[in-house]
Parts: sequence; structure tokens; C-alpha cells
Amino acid sequence: TVRRKVAFLALKELNKKLSLFGALVDDAAQRNADSSKTARRKRNPLARQVQPLDRMDPSSYLRPGSMLLSHPYMFDSFFGRTVICIFDHINTYGDDDDSEEKRSKTTTKSGGDRTLANTYGLIINRFSYHEEDEHPFVLKEAVQGLPDFLKKTLGGVPMRDGGPVHVAVQLIHRVSSKQEQEGWSIGGTLLSDIIPSGEKEEESIIKAVGESDEPVPSALLPDSSIYYQGNINKAAEAIGEGELKLDDIALFAGASTWSPGQLESEVQSGFWLPCQAPVDLVISALTAPQDSDGDDGSNAHQEDLWVSLMSEYGPEEAKLARLFDTSKKFNWKDGNGLPSDSCN
Repeated sequence: TVRRKVAFLALKELNKKLSLFGALVDDAAQRNADSSKTARRKRNPLARQVQPLDRMDPSSYLRPGSMLLSHPYMFDSFFGRTVICIFDHINTYGDDDDSEEKRSKTTTKSGGDRTLANTYGLIINRFSYHEEDEHPFVLKEAVQGLPDFLKKTLGGVPMRDGGPVHVAVQLIHRVSSKQEQEGWSIGGTLLSDIIPSGEKEEESIIKAVGESDEPVPSALLPDSSIYYQGNINKAAEAIGEGELKLDDIALFAGASTWSPGQLESEVQSGFWLPCQAPVDLVISALTAPQDSDGDDGSNAHQEDLWVSLMSEYGPEEAKLARLFDTSKKFNWKDGNGLPSDSCN
């Protein structure tokens, strides 16, 4: 009888602990779900349209408008936590019109030599910073002898770091659909979104956000186009006349280039994750350098673009992105000095 009573009490206590454990698990799951929803709201809404491209098929990503996400294991390299947009690629595989003579005479749209590079892109989520005070360079500092009217209009625009290859200043600008209908232009080459084969643009947007219970932001609806290069003098005039806003342009110093076959090799080796994402991210990824985590609706409280795209790329990539997230939004240690994956 005593043994039965002891056994009964032991089972009763075990049942209490199991019930408590179950409640804790359910609570943790709910908190994780709420945290995921909060984190998703903090991401750049355009990041929700990211879709992986076939790494084994170079033709899927070797084209203007495709994006490259650096693998998390590249965190300690120059390209750590970077997002690159491809702007130009010269086909060197079986194109009769792409002769060696043609390639030897090819130059970048920014005027730089392209003799040794057949793929050309820009890092879109990094400013070019002063080493001493970690403030971004502005145009009037990057270009000596800037004309007064350019200095007045564009001189204070932060420069973005497009990559380690030195080239002339590159202008990216946004043109509204209304301006295009009216024939307004400052020149440049259209950079189009990559649409999966057989899908319409609207279908691609719905597919990307269809599993979310959140409303589709108006920013996801195509209402503007992105152009590479153009006349910077006309851009300054347009800003002065109110036809363009400073948020509609981005200036890049430096570029990222690959010699024939180099990028394909790096992608197949796992250094880069190719994907499609809205090309408007080239401008909207960085609107201004931010130092706070406020809730004013600006990019200040949004996740880093690389983390956002990695989190939408796939579940395993999301875990790795969190593991290697060295931003100030990530707690490397808990109160006991131990590694922690909790976010503020």
C-alpha cells in the first residue's frame, strides 16, 4: 500500500511537470511566432518578393536585374553580408555576335574598361564610409572640382560602395510611370525586374506574398522604373525643378566585376545565393544612413537588407543569417556572457 501511494504521488508530480513543460513549449512557440511576425514587419517590404534562382543554371542569374546574396560563411570577407545587383553581363558562350573582337572593345556603361570582366554589378546595401569617423562620403568629397550647381544640388548625397573595382561615379535613378508616359527622361538604361518564365508580373507579386496574412503594401505594386546611369547634370536640374526627389537617385563609387566563368564558379561553390528581387531595392535599400532603432516608419528600425532577403530566401538560410548577424540588433551574449540568439 505504501509503495502504491508513493508511486501514485510520483506519477502525479511527473504529470504536473509534464503539463508545465507543455505549457512552456506552447508559450515559447507562440512567442516565437509573434517574434517572427514582428521581424517580418520590420523587413523591407520589397524583400518579401525574393525567390531563389537555379544555381546550377547560369543563364538564370547571369542577366541584368538578378541579385546575389553573399553566403553567411563569407562574413569576414570584403563581401560579407552584401547584396549585389547584376547590371551587365556579356555572353561568352556560343553567341555568334559576341566575338572576341567585340568583347575586347566593350566598355562599361559608366565608361570603365570591361576588357577583363564580363559580369558587372554593384553592392546595393553598403555606404562608402570615412575610416576615421565612420560617416559616409558625400559626392562633393568623392569628386574633386565638382561644378557649383552639382555641388549645391547633389553635393551632399551619400556615396554608396558598389565594390572594390574603381570606376567613375555611377548614377541610378527612379522614374515614375507617369513620367515615362509623358516621355520625360534624363537618359540611362532600363533595369527590369526578373519575372519567372511563364508568369506575369502581377502573378509573381501574388505568389511572393500570397502566403502572408498581411496586406500587400502599395510599395509592392509596380509604379516606377529603375534606370542605370543617365545624365547627372540633367538629374541635378530635375531635382532643382522638383521633377526628381533626392530619394529617387543613388550614387555609387566602385563596382563588383567578374572575369569570364568566375562568377559561375563562385556560385556553384556556394559563395553566392542567386535570387530574383525587385530592382527598386537598388535605391530603396539605403535611403539615408541611420543610427537609431526608432519606430518612426523610416528604415532606421528595419532589418538589414541582407538579413531580410536571407530570411525570405529559405528557412535554412534564415537560420544562418541570424547566426552570423553581427548588427546591433543581435545579442551575441546573454546576461551570463553566453552566446544568445535572442533579438532586441
